[in-house]
Amino acid sequence: MYTKPNLRDYFKKLQFQTKYNLDTLLGKIYSQCFDSGTQVFIYQSLKNEVPTKEIINYFIQNNIQVFVPDKKAVDVKPLNQVNPIPDYENMLAIVPGLAFTKDGKRLGRGGGWYDKFFAMHKVKRKIGLCFKEQILKDLPIEEYDVFMDEVITV
Repeated sequence: MYTKPNLRDYFKKLQFQTKYNLDTLLGKIYSQCFDSGTQVFIYQSLKNEVPTKEIINYFIQNNIQVFVPDKKAVDVKPLNQVNPIPDYENMLAIVPGLAFTKDGKRLGRGGGWYDKFFAMHKVKRKIGLCFKEQILKDLPIEEYDVFMDEVITV
């Protein structure tokens, strides 16, 4: 088994095809218990992450409250409304990663931000979003690692 640092170095160097069918992806996301009143917590994509700009725009255009990571506070900040109150228990979290397993293990960039956030806030559902090339059979984990409820690939 590789170590987390070895895997991070490997996946940070890869280039991925970033085109995907937005409608198909949104259908997969909506099938994951998306009810009226659901808030969305979603990352703003970096290199080697599934681009989220169009997804975020779709949610905003459809009057869905969108929150993004506030890295300074280990919390979320609103993207499209003035001072909405985060309802964590009714929040769908869409999370990036350098690699995932089908059973929800996640390899992040190494700062532990998402693990800390999910330890502090119980959300409705955690969805890992990645390219199919980022799915591995297994990943090394630590006791504090938080698993995703679902992993969606493009």
